[in-house]
Amino acid sequence: MKKIIVALLLAAVLCGCGATSTTYRVTKSHTPYLSTPISFVAIARTAAALTTSYVETNSVPISGFKSIIIEISVTKGSLTSFEMQLFVSDDNSTFYQETTEAVSGGTITLSDGVYSKSLSSATENFFVKLTINSEYVMFKVKGTGTATGSSCAMKVVGRY
Repeated sequence: MKKIIVALLLAAVLCGCGATSTTYRVTKSHTPYLSTPISFVAIARTAAALTTSYVETNSVPISGFKSIIIEISVTKGSLTSFEMQLFVSDDNSTFYQETTEAVSGGTITLSDGVYSKSLSSATENFFVKLTINSEYVMFKVKGTGTATGSSCAMKVVGRY
């Protein structure tokens, strides 16, 4: 009974988040009484043309998930690669960019984190699995090369 109440509360919270351009779906397997983990699917970006400048996706609430998977579908067009930057927030207002670090001679140099994937097929579907301890996630995406005929869609999938 407690699991059913939690699932109903979760659905109510997700439906009331106010993000009109984001679609949420709470699902469960066909096992009775929610005995398997509930998953969460949110549209971070509907299919739209990529540009050669970074464009923000929708922010997605991810609080409480053990991990999230970013499902990415890219139509290559004339692009040579796809790039994505990751941002997190605890208030859905101020976002912090993921950084990478390099150590040399005792100096730690931070750089903006960029996920980059070379594109060879006309359409490429891939995912990135992340473990993030934050309330919200948002991405910036772009293509390199010529953006003509390109497209990108992104979903965030979370599991408790």
